[in-house]
Amino acid sequence: MEKFFFGILFGLITSNLYAQPDTIWTKIYGGDQWDCGYTVKQTQDMGYILIGLTESFSTSCDIILIKTDPMGEIEWQ
Repeated sequence: MEKFFFGILFGLITSNLYAQPDTIWTKIYGGDQWDCGYTVKQTQDMGYILIGLTESFSTSCDIILIKTDPMGEIEWQ
């Protein structure tokens, strides 16, 4: 009985962990070399600010900072 209850509880917990959220848009930022995003935060104007590392725009690994509008279009980087 305990194993069955644990199985149901585990199934309910893991199904919530893997639930897919609604997606408004999906974008890929960066270039044709190695890029890695680390943090995304929503800004007061409902856009987003992203920070990561990139090798796409120079010969070395640089920090990249991107600001987007609410639909993910780049405003500046």
